[in-house]
Amino acid sequence: MIRWVYAVLISLCLAHGARGETRYALLIGNEDYPAEVGRLSLPHEDVDRIAAALEEAAFQKSNITILKDATQTETNLAVAAFASRLRAGGAEAVGFFYYSGHGGSAEVSGERQNYLIPARTPVTGAEQLPVLGVPVSGVIDALAAADAKAIFIVSDACRNTLPFSSSKGSGDKGMVRVNARSGLYIAFATADGATTPDDGLFSSALAEQIVQPGQTADRAFTLAMRKVAGLRPGNRLPFSVDGLRGDICFSDCSSAVPEPEPSGGEAVALGRALSAGSQAELEGFLQRFPESRHRGLVESQLAELVSASVVIPQPVPETRETEAVTSEATPVPDVAAGVAETETALVSGVVRLKGHTARINSVEFDVSGDRILTASEDGTARLWSSGDGLPLEVLAGHSDTVWRATMDRSGANVLTVSSDGTSRLWSAASGNPIATITGNSDYPDAVEFSPDGTAIFTAGKTNKLAYVRDLTGASIATLKGHTQTVMSGTFSPDGTRVLTTGFDGKAIVWDRETGNSILVLKAARKAILVARYSSDGKRIVTASSDRSAKVWDTATGKLLRDFDEHPYELIDAQFDPTGKFLVTQCLDGIVRVFDISGNATVASINSSGSYGAAPFAFGKDGRSLHVLDADGNLRVLDMVTGKFVGDVMTLPARGMVVAVNAENTRAAVALDDHSVAVLALQPISYPQ
Repeated sequence: MIRWVYAVLISLCLAHGARGETRYALLIGNEDYPAEVGRLSLPHEDVDRIAAALEEAAFQKSNITILKDATQTETNLAVAAFASRLRAGGAEAVGFFYYSGHGGSAEVSGERQNYLIPARTPVTGAEQLPVLGVPVSGVIDALAAADAKAIFIVSDACRNTLPFSSSKGSGDKGMVRVNARSGLYIAFATADGATTPDDGLFSSALAEQIVQPGQTADRAFTLAMRKVAGLRPGNRLPFSVDGLRGDICFSDCSSAVPEPEPSGGEAVALGRALSAGSQAELEGFLQRFPESRHRGLVESQLAELVSASVVIPQPVPETRETEAVTSEATPVPDVAAGVAETETALVSGVVRLKGHTARINSVEFDVSGDRILTASEDGTARLWSSGDGLPLEVLAGHSDTVWRATMDRSGANVLTVSSDGTSRLWSAASGNPIATITGNSDYPDAVEFSPDGTAIFTAGKTNKLAYVRDLTGASIATLKGHTQTVMSGTFSPDGTRVLTTGFDGKAIVWDRETGNSILVLKAARKAILVARYSSDGKRIVTASSDRSAKVWDTATGKLLRDFDEHPYELIDAQFDPTGKFLVTQCLDGIVRVFDISGNATVASINSSGSYGAAPFAFGKDGRSLHVLDADGNLRVLDMVTGKFVGDVMTLPARGMVVAVNAENTRAAVALDDHSVAVLALQPISYPQ
């Protein structure tokens, strides 16, 4: 469902904001669509959530207009009235326009334009949008003409299940980038041309940032969009266009703290990136300095560069390549401790797996290590021979991005989760589908096999429920207890329990057969993205958006450790196979390694998985952590000493996701050119 939230976030000094400002808001949430378009579940909740945040940030309730299920005429009249109120408010007026509902884009006179889809409107093709939709350009023009102090526009639309015929390709389901306008801040909840589920994630993230005291508006949007990218499958960063004429905050502006100027290293890197004007340099700067105050400038130049050199990608034939790998002994400065490098070469060759035509979101080995399973934004999952790179099966049937594919321990079955709202069970031998589960969440950790392979876990999309199912997709047990959307689920190592997490800040342990809750951990004030068991099942770790990783006793529910030294929201937390170390990944792109018993940080590594990709994988020797560094190359960290061992494993393209087989003889790295590099690893020599 192509849902669109176009919120004109007009610079507001909310609660205790700048004196003299008058703030107005227009919030529109559309759920009531014909069957051929697809009814939505959460836009009304989205606008109510944003309204509550604005009130808390000192928007007067009488100045907040809410429309639900607005028609084309009602929308146009509301926008006109809103623009008139802003103009009447004078030079100190601040406006906030927010739209949640279906939306899309269509080509008009050779240019692609964005449109809101009014409620109860049977729009089923992009060619109908110019007649039946509400042009976003008209909304922007009307509000910009009010000449207010600031206006913000935010999009949380482009629902991926809209049955939409295309006028010029798949981009019709996504919004396209717009030009900057003076006094306007325009933010989208998706990447350029991308789609997103009807999950309320963007409105939740934005509302959370609106009420933060002393925070500038552009900073609030940056943090909200990064949180969305971190929590949503695929990790593609939403985009924004900043045309504000000065700093404006949402809440308690008197608490604002001036942002520091860039450090010497950042200033040098910024100058190099801007002067070089290359995509690689600009993207490299954003990876190295995700918190830079100059991020908007770099993103703007990057967008112009990309739009000026758009090419139509051609299908890539399935080929196999074997290459020599170059080795470098260049130390990586992003590790906290001084790193002593050895002279050991860790790789003897690379096999390339080619066939996917879009970003690869997950990669894993089967238990034997003989096969590799990948999932991609091209809508397929694929099985490959890990030894020679030959393609074995293409699992095709999803109508949208496949965020994750996983195999049971026997290697007989594959489970996939997709943006099309389904999870599918496949035969690994034939590539044929076995079962399709509809109404399913599309978070990567919302599906899992039981250890014995006889059951699967799935999470509902909007009903706050999770399920244990058999291999036909039939429900064995319904897990009912979360009060908000379920984010993840996993089985205990012995397979008798199920562990779930949710937006409600709870982690719940359930009986697999009965569905009864056994233990409830109120682990966070905010969403818990994921929770995992230690290999012996005696401990649980929860990773939450309140920046903490907590370790719990499984039997008693007692909190054992709280690793709360993370500066940003957590994306992941995992025990190593021995249970001695904990590895976390944060939205700042840093992978941190903790010695659990020693209460110490072993290492902090600037990785290439800044927005939720899995940039690390444990070796099975109890010491090695294979991690992708800031340049997207592969390193091996000795978790005992906190130092790298061996040389830098330079890859053919930038590494995004990594997996290691059980024998530590091969690593599979998904690259940003839509291929996978399979590296033949040499034995690791640890210092004595």
